[in-house]
Amino acid sequence: MRKRVLPLVLAFIMALGTLVIASPATIYANDEISVTIDGVAVEIDGQQPTIIDGRTLVPVRDVFEELGFVVEWNGALQRVTLTRPSHTVIITIGQTSFTVVTTYATSHQLDVSAQIINGSTMLPIRAIIESIGYRLDWDSSTRTIQISRPMQDQPAQQEEQPTVAVEPVSIMRNGIEVVRADETGVHILERVLLTQEEIQSLIPLAKTAEETRMSAHPNRAMTAQELIAWNQEYNCLGGLNRVELEVLYLLNDIRAEHNLQPFVLCPALNRAARLQTNLMVDHSFFAHDDPFYGRPTDRALLFDSALANRVRPFVSENAAGASNSNTATTSWMNSSGHRAQILNASINYIGIGNTGARTATKFNAQ
Repeated sequence: MRKRVLPLVLAFIMALGTLVIASPATIYANDEISVTIDGVAVEIDGQQPTIIDGRTLVPVRDVFEELGFVVEWNGALQRVTLTRPSHTVIITIGQTSFTVVTTYATSHQLDVSAQIINGSTMLPIRAIIESIGYRLDWDSSTRTIQISRPMQDQPAQQEEQPTVAVEPVSIMRNGIEVVRADETGVHILERVLLTQEEIQSLIPLAKTAEETRMSAHPNRAMTAQELIAWNQEYNCLGGLNRVELEVLYLLNDIRAEHNLQPFVLCPALNRAARLQTNLMVDHSFFAHDDPFYGRPTDRALLFDSALANRVRPFVSENAAGASNSNTATTSWMNSSGHRAQILNASINYIGIGNTGARTATKFNAQ
């Protein structure tokens, strides 16, 4: 099962990591190791499974795409993200722990870290497979890794499985509900500083970019009544989508690596960023200024009139074009201007918008 990747435009992200190359002294050539999933052999191109310090590492795409995961590689953070409806697995090259997100995030330990060998990303297979509830056996006589999926994950189902109700999530700050996530999506109710664990727990509950696609923007500025309707549609479609949450997670991860405070998520800036992505897609342009509202600050004022009361209201914006969030964030960190925005210690508020083919971020230092 492969997921169609939507092109998107984002606005910031990630610090360049260092490739971790496994030491030749610890690698043992095992070109006869094979992998099966439910008894069916997995065809492996390029780098073959390899044993390092007693643990078998396998090429990520060959195995996990066969298991139905979407595999995304973030070169800047040296991070692999494996995604399917029931699980999100996040593994970083060179680290001895990884994260699994279901309805909440859990950390798991590794005896041998993920590594890059001959240009291929190699993952320690047993720990990751068992963390998602699959079974792994080793047949020493045939040197075969045997992966077995639980019955509910078998690809050929005769009857449709009943839908599992989404357990609502409510995040509180000082007795006030600031985030509500349920079957309708993820709704940011107040400005909030989310922990990385909270963001990870929200991602599986968020709607996709396709599900949150707004109606086409008219060929003019919206009236006051149309703006009200636009806000209602934003909420009805699911609020913050999955890509937008992933961007927030990655940006705050980068900030932490540079000893900077994480961004505070702002509902008004989220909407201003989503509006900009709509405008760029619907009217086929790529720029910070649009033909109907003007500058990034002008668009932010549509959703936060309090900005007008400040002496120097200022909202900055980043945008980039890429096929997925990882590629986009890498390009931002490779751009001096975008990188400066991300690593500016005086900027503390952020809003993120994604409309499939475009992603934008808004920043505010106030």
